[in-house]
Amino acid sequence: MKTDKTDILFKQMYKEIDRIELEYRERIAQIVNDKNINDDDKKTRIWLLNHQKESSIQQQKMLHTQKVIEKGYNKTTQDISMLLDLEPGFCTRHIKEYIDFVKIPAGTSDLFKDYSVFNAIEQVELSKKKLLFNTNSLDNLIKHNLYEVDKFISLKINNISDLIEDKEDIYLCEILAEEFINKITKENEYRKSITDEQLNDIKNNKTTLLRQDSLKELVSQLLLRDKLKTIRRKINTDFIDKESPKKKFQEDLLDAYASKIEEMNNLKAVLQDLSLLKLGNMTHQTQITRKAKTLQHTRYHLVLTGRKQPINLYGIASADIKITEINELDRDPSSISVTVSVHSLYNNIEEDIYKYIEKNIKKAKKNKNS
Repeated sequence: MKTDKTDILFKQMYKEIDRIELEYRERIAQIVNDKNINDDDKKTRIWLLNHQKESSIQQQKMLHTQKVIEKGYNKTTQDISMLLDLEPGFCTRHIKEYIDFVKIPAGTSDLFKDYSVFNAIEQVELSKKKLLFNTNSLDNLIKHNLYEVDKFISLKINNISDLIEDKEDIYLCEILAEEFINKITKENEYRKSITDEQLNDIKNNKTTLLRQDSLKELVSQLLLRDKLKTIRRKINTDFIDKESPKKKFQEDLLDAYASKIEEMNNLKAVLQDLSLLKLGNMTHQTQITRKAKTLQHTRYHLVLTGRKQPINLYGIASADIKITEINELDRDPSSISVTVSVHSLYNNIEEDIYKYIEKNIKKAKKNKNS
């Protein structure tokens, strides 16, 4: 399937440019052959005609490029790169084999300076691009080449407060619930076409597609926050005297460390302390994999002809990621949320998770205190 539609969509433009070229060649020839015009006047008139010719050609290029954009060729390489979380170079080399595109004619830069059509960000991006991709063709690529291979959904386990005496033990309940889910998790993979609803969520950024490297960045941040909350709980538990100077000293150390975590994405702070760039790399891959499974998400395969392995993408909705404050200690002990693959779902699974926690909570608390 030929994806380069430049020749087809700009066919009329090429004809118009040829017509303009011929028209001005004839007009210039008339001036050259006119013996009543002196040489200096000829040069001036020819220069003016050439200038008019270039202006006419540029107008035709802008007119037809605008028509092509109106036909849906309004996506850049960066748009596709951001949507599918793929390297721009990969999109230029490979993805364009699957999406209809046109080559932007030279001399149309003024078209992309129109604020009524393109905002300042789009103008800068388009000024560097040579290709425009078709939106409907991009939608078709996602619809027909992206497959759902696993889905993790959130379950709520109620009445947890009946199983614990201390609010702090709610974290043990979450660990036990995860332990139970790991025991019954099935690693089978299926592959099915995505729904129109999934396609729309991806197009409208309700669901963000992330490669594993991008997911690692997200999960590393979440794990660091979990670590800080664990340390804060430990300080709060270990020091009975809430006004103890020793407790205050430990809290100050933790606050300083927490500030560094918050500054990981602050460019000015990073430039002052480049070691901040390394904080996210201090997490083991096994921890990242385990944490990722606790996020409500859908795993996809982007299948491209000629590639032996599909591209793994994780679909995550920002609204599904619950972030608590680092300083937060108190939690509502009435329920916990767990995430499980749809492969492992069965009737009354919530009841079985509850029973598993009930059976093992005393032992888990004893091990924690030993």
